[in-house]
Amino acid sequence: MLFIEANGNYIRFVLPQQVILPVMTFQAASALLSPQLFLRMHRSFMVNRSRIDRIEGNRVFVGGREIPIGSNFREAFLHALRLN
Repeated sequence: MLFIEANGNYIRFVLPQQVILPVMTFQAASALLSPQLFLRMHRSFMVNRSRIDRIEGNRVFVGGREIPIGSNFREAFLHALRLN
């Protein structure tokens, strides 16, 4: 799995070749994922740390997608990656 994204009442589980749209809250989806592997970096996104291609400024690139790093999550996200 590359990342998950909140999308209204749905969550998008984004995999390399497909997207899964279950009806569940972001909180319920994040509870299913390993906190060591998936990092929250925005109010609407969690990324698989092993799938991060690069970080540029306030953006993370995962599987060809650009995802913003939220200001409220930036410090904890960079700390988890040992970048600050």
